[in-house]
Amino acid sequence: MDKEIAPYPFVARSRKLELLAPLTWIKLGIADFNRARIASLIYGLTLSLMLMSLTLSAFYLNNMVLLVSLLCVFVFLTPILCVGLYAISAQLEREQAPSILRSLKACFRHCLNNEMVFALVALVIVLVWARSNTMASIFIPISEDKGSLVDQYFLILMAIGIFFSGLTFMIGMYSLPMLMHREVDAITAILSSINAVWNNKLVLFLWAVTLMIFVLLGLLTYGLLLVPIFPIIGYSVWHAYLDTIDSQAFPRHQVGITALPVRRAPLDQ
Repeated sequence: MDKEIAPYPFVARSRKLELLAPLTWIKLGIADFNRARIASLIYGLTLSLMLMSLTLSAFYLNNMVLLVSLLCVFVFLTPILCVGLYAISAQLEREQAPSILRSLKACFRHCLNNEMVFALVALVIVLVWARSNTMASIFIPISEDKGSLVDQYFLILMAIGIFFSGLTFMIGMYSLPMLMHREVDAITAILSSINAVWNNKLVLFLWAVTLMIFVLLGLLTYGLLLVPIFPIIGYSVWHAYLDTIDSQAFPRHQVGITALPVRRAPLDQ
C-alpha cells in the first residue's frame, strides 16, 4: 500500500525576530552589494531612473495628485521589480557568479505564473486605493476656507495611502522571496507574508520606517543614492525572508537557482 503524502502547510511558520534584526539584514545586504557590484549598480540605476522619471514628470506637470498616484503605483511594482535582486542573493549564497541574465531567467521562467497572481492581487489593491481616493474627494465637507479644504483633502489621501501601503507591505515583504525560494503557490506565500509581518509587528514597522528613510534620502539626492540603495534593500529583504520564514516544509523548485542547496550553510536553505 502506498504511503500517504502529508499535505503542505497552508501557511509557513514564522520565527520571532529580535528588535535589531533589520540591522543584520542591512549588513548582509551591503555584503551582497559589495560581492556583486556591477550587477547591483545596473539594477539600481534602472530602478532609480524609473522612479525619478515618474517623480520629475509629475513635478514638471505641476500635478501633485499625479505624483502621489505614480508613487503609489511604484510602491506596488517594487516587490515584483526586486525579484531579480533576490535571485542575485541566492546565487551568491550558492557561490555562483552573479548574473542578471540568470536572475531574469529565474524570475520569468520558473516563477512567472505565481508572480502574475501576486500582480493581480496588487492590481486589485491599486484599483480599490484609486476608488478610495475618488470617494474621498466626493465626501470631503464643503468649506468656505479653501486652504482648510485642501488640508483636509491631503490628510485623508495620506491616511488612505498609509493604509494601503501598509497592506501592500504586508503581502509583499516575504511572499515574492518565498516564491523564488520554494515551490509554493502565490496565495500561500501571501498569507505566509501577512502572518509573519503580523507576528513581528514592531520589528517590521521599524523596517518599513527604515525603508521610507532610505528612499527619501535617495529622492533628496535626485536619485543618486537610490542607485546603491535599491539593490541593498532588495538583498536585505531576501535575508529578512530567510531569517523570518521557516519554509522547510515546502519542496524546492526542480530547476533554477534555488533548486540547489546553500553550499556553505549548515541548514538546507
